[in-house]
Amino acid sequence: MKLAQGEGIGFAIPTTIVLPVIQDIEQYGEVRRPEMGVIIGSLEEIPSYHWQETLNLPPEIVTGVFIHEIVPNSPAADAGLEQYDVITALDGEDVEAAHDLRRHLYTDVDIGDEMEVTFYRNGEQMQTTVTLDEQQETM
Repeated sequence: MKLAQGEGIGFAIPTTIVLPVIQDIEQYGEVRRPEMGVIIGSLEEIPSYHWQETLNLPPEIVTGVFIHEIVPNSPAADAGLEQYDVITALDGEDVEAAHDLRRHLYTDVDIGDEMEVTFYRNGEQMQTTVTLDEQQETM
């Protein structure tokens, strides 16, 4: 599908994004997506001195997603993730920025799936398994 806006400008939506949306609408009458229960930001969004000073990242870690907040009683909380953990991979696939995490959630996994999360906490690389829940509506 191509959406045209303005003069000579077009935007294409990849079928990998569109097809799951169409399938959800046909099956459930709404779009259902998995969630971890985290509020995130990309490392590139904060000054680099915070990477070592606040997040305690090793110098070689320059991409990833930091957890700004954990939603109480969420899959992330149940898996032991904490504020200021830095996610660097999901299911063995590198996560360089927030859009990588969202893409993985919306195209590669489903509600109820277990997802392997690789992250850094206090300079140490760790792993945990998150069992994804259905995204809740927010007001």
